[in-house]
Amino acid sequence: MEPCAYGPFPYVPLPDRPRLVWPDGARIALWIAPNIEFFALDSNVPGKDNERLPNEKAWRPAVRSWAVRDYGNRIGIWRIFDVMAKHGVRGTAPLNSRVCDFHPQIIEKACDLNWEFMGHNQTNSVRCVDVPPDEERNEIRATLPAGWVEEKGFQMAYLMMYAELEGVVVSGPRRGNQLTYALLDERAAPTPTRSDEEALAEFVVRYLRTRGPATIPDLTTWSGLTVTQVRKALNLLGEEVTTVEQDGHAYLLVADTTPPAATRSFLMPDYDEYGMAYKDRSALAHPDHDYWTLPWNRAVVIDGVIAGAWQRTLRPSAVTVEISMMDLEVDDPRVVAAAEEYARFLGRELDLRSATVEW
Repeated sequence: MEPCAYGPFPYVPLPDRPRLVWPDGARIALWIAPNIEFFALDSNVPGKDNERLPNEKAWRPAVRSWAVRDYGNRIGIWRIFDVMAKHGVRGTAPLNSRVCDFHPQIIEKACDLNWEFMGHNQTNSVRCVDVPPDEERNEIRATLPAGWVEEKGFQMAYLMMYAELEGVVVSGPRRGNQLTYALLDERAAPTPTRSDEEALAEFVVRYLRTRGPATIPDLTTWSGLTVTQVRKALNLLGEEVTTVEQDGHAYLLVADTTPPAATRSFLMPDYDEYGMAYKDRSALAHPDHDYWTLPWNRAVVIDGVIAGAWQRTLRPSAVTVEISMMDLEVDDPRVVAAAEEYARFLGRELDLRSATVEW
């Protein structure tokens, strides 16, 4: 949410507000939501005014602060159950999940009374915003059903991929060997709302700006759009997109851009957009080599075409890069420059070797 002078919602005075009508002509709607929380005696328990000391300075066990909170789970909630049941009132409990682990009797009673639950963190001892970054994965694992996440499985990766597709999080920079994530609303600037046609045209022009020249089959294969949708977008874009004919193919290009020169050399990782963004990848093949014999996993790209394969071994302060070239020697300046660029990216010293790399 972007801060502004009045707030996140436009001003609507009382005379302009729609009339709310409750069932049976009721004039008041009452929602009772008793918090049911868990505070561990060996954790950083807040003080009487909910003040919190830095974790490293907190007193443990903070018996006085803990006891007034534990009273609620031992006595207070049971009296609330009785009073609300007497008057036929259901509750909605903002619930710490650790209550389920340590006080299952509370959960059983609430279910018997047909209460509802709202997720409210694992414990109020540690707020989500105070969880150290290196412990966040364990926090997420702990919220999932028992056994759902295996220690060395891919479920967590799939979960985060799904969250990215749903527009909840985006990938962040690596921290050592770990991937990081950030909330989309915090990382990405707000964008204006677009109509379906505007969004379609913007999507296509962004593809062509970053991956053009490309053909219509390239775009449909990469994006999942239909040919009809692509042609509609091209009609909307008009003269913003031009067509270049080469070797019997019609390549699309944004009119105000210049195709990049095919002189760059680099070590291409698996699934890189340099190859994956196109259906027809024949331009990556050197004329002297059969397209179907090229290494598509961990390819060495020299002057824009695939010329060999590579593999790596990471060590604490260095990376060993083994390269097998089809025509060139490993000590060719372009090959060395590509390997050095990769080592700089990793922040490690380069150990470059010639080897037989299978592809």
